[in-house]
Amino acid sequence: MQTAKKLAHKPVKKQANKELRLITNKRKQSISLGFVVVILTILSVAILFNAVQQTLVTQNAIEIENLQEILSEEQAYNQKLGIEAAQLKSLDRIQEIALGKLGMVVPNKVRYVKISDDNIKNKLAMRNNPHEKFDN
Repeated sequence: MQTAKKLAHKPVKKQANKELRLITNKRKQSISLGFVVVILTILSVAILFNAVQQTLVTQNAIEIENLQEILSEEQAYNQKLGIEAAQLKSLDRIQEIALGKLGMVVPNKVRYVKISDDNIKNKLAMRNNPHEKFDN
């Protein structure tokens, strides 16, 4: 009977209850649950931020592609205008308009006027550049 009494010893049972209370501390569970919630929130925000960034990158890539297409069209148009300007400046075209529409004629001979008088040369020079002084 003494052996049965030793097995049913109550202090051993109380000691076991104390150990169980230490293991199942509610405060430690709430801290670990709060920590998990914070980590999950941070991960959710990071994933959302990454998705927003990817969307912005994709939108910018599409916009860049559209702008490059517009740039190539404008460059082609600019080149077309350059060719058209060169055609309009053509001496043959100008001569054709001068002779045909304006009624001008090509001179038979080009005449040059030679000025030998120094007084006349100075007057012409003063007329071309009035701020400069010339000796008479």
